[in-house]
Amino acid sequence: MSDDIPSADQIAGAERLLGLAYTAGERAQMAGNLQGQIDAARLIRAHRLPNGAPTACRFDPRLPGFRMPTGGTVAQFSDADPGPLPDSDEDIAFAPP
Repeated sequence: MSDDIPSADQIAGAERLLGLAYTAGERAQMAGNLQGQIDAARLIRAHRLPNGAPTACRFDPRLPGFRMPTGGTVAQFSDADPGPLPDSDEDIAFAPP
């Protein structure tokens, strides 16, 4: 882990290289968070995977033990006549629901 915390001035210099533009407030917010992201990237890059390591075949972002809700909700549609469609495509596009 490094003690060299990026400053707002260093972030402004990087903006010019990358063609980005942040406000002073955004730079100050990034300066407090950027070192943690740099350290995390270094840790990931330090971990070497052999060429024979299998690739991930499934990504499931749900927390352990999470169960999808089941049943209970059924869509019910109205039998009311909505009336005729408007004549033009634009009137159809902007017609109220």
